[in-house]
Amino acid sequence: MMGRHAVRQSERPLVVTADESLLDELLGLAASAGIDVEVVPDAGSARRRWATASVIVLDDAIVESVVSLATPRRDGVIVLGRDLDDADIWRRAVNVGADHVVFLPDAASWLVDQLASPAVSASPARVVTVLTASGGVGASTLAASLSMRAVMRELSPILVDADPLGGGIDLLLGAEDTPGVRWGELGATSGRIERRSLVDALPAEWGLPFLSWSRSGAGDLTSAAYDSVLSALIRDGSLVVVDLGRAVGPLSDLVLAVTTTAVLLVPARVRAVAAAAHLINRLDHLRDQLCLVVRRPAPAGLDVATIARTLELPLLGSLPHDGRRAEWEENGLPPSTKGSWQRVGDAILDRESQRTSAA
Repeated sequence: MMGRHAVRQSERPLVVTADESLLDELLGLAASAGIDVEVVPDAGSARRRWATASVIVLDDAIVESVVSLATPRRDGVIVLGRDLDDADIWRRAVNVGADHVVFLPDAASWLVDQLASPAVSASPARVVTVLTASGGVGASTLAASLSMRAVMRELSPILVDADPLGGGIDLLLGAEDTPGVRWGELGATSGRIERRSLVDALPAEWGLPFLSWSRSGAGDLTSAAYDSVLSALIRDGSLVVVDLGRAVGPLSDLVLAVTTTAVLLVPARVRAVAAAAHLINRLDHLRDQLCLVVRRPAPAGLDVATIARTLELPLLGSLPHDGRRAEWEENGLPPSTKGSWQRVGDAILDRESQRTSAA
C-alpha cells in the first residue's frame, strides 16, 4: 500500500488489532488515502514497534494487555473504541497514556488525517487543572484568577469550565452576555477541529478567551465532542487552565488524562483534608502532577505546612478568606490578581513552566 504518504518502515503508523472486520475497515481507510501502515495482532508484537511508530491505533480490546506490559508513555496513541456507551473506556485510555479515544465511522476523516501526517509533531500540552474534594471553596475563583494572572504575564491562556453543574464560569467573569460559543453549541462536534477557528469563536473578557457552560448545562454532548474540543484547545502547546472542581464523568476523565499540573485546593478543615486524601488516592496516577493550595481560615488551628505533610503534596501557597470574593462573583468584576492571589498564581505558573521545560 505504498503511496503519496509512504514513509520509512520505522516511522509507519501502527495498527494493533486481531479483529479482522475492524482491520478491513482501517485498511480501507488507509488505502483510500494512500497510507502505508503496519499491522500487528497483539500487545507483545506492538511492544517491538511501540517507540518507533509514528502513530499507534490501538483496538480497545487490546488496551488492558498493553497496560500489563508496562509500555513506556509516548505521544500519538489513539484508542479505537467499540461501544459509545462504554464510559470505562476513558479510564482504560488514561491507563495506556492515549491522546485520543475515537469511534468509527464518526472519526474516520480525522483518523485518516492523523495517519497521513506522521511528520507533524505537536508541542507538549500545557494544562493546569484546578480541582477540589470539597464544594464551595473557590476552585472556580482560583482558576479565573490564575487565568487572569497568565494574561498579565502574556501567556495567552484559555480558561475552560469543565464542571457542567457549576452554573457557568462566564457568570464569574461578568460575561454571561458576551457573544461566543459555549459547550452546549458544540454537541455535534467530532473529529479534528482547527484550533484557531475554535479559539476565535470563543467569547473573551478581560483579554481572556473562555469556554463556559450555559445555564442549560451539558445538553447532548458526547465523549467524542469533548475529546475533539479539548484536543484542539491543547494543540500547539497552548496554556489551558481548567476549572474542574468536583466534576466527574467523561469530560473530567479526558481533562485529567492531559493535565500537566493539577492544583488541589483544600480548605484548612479536618474533614476537607480527609476528603482530599481520598481524592489523592483515586488520582494516584497523577501523583507527579499534583500540588497543593490551602484555603484559610483554619477553624481548628490546622497549620498549612501540616496539611501539606499529611497529604504528601508540594505546597504552592495559601489563600486567605477574602470578603471581596462575593463581590467579584456577584458583580462580574475581574478576579483578584494581587497579594496572595498573585503569589499563588505565579507559583502555579512557574511550576508549570518548569515542568514543561523539563519534559
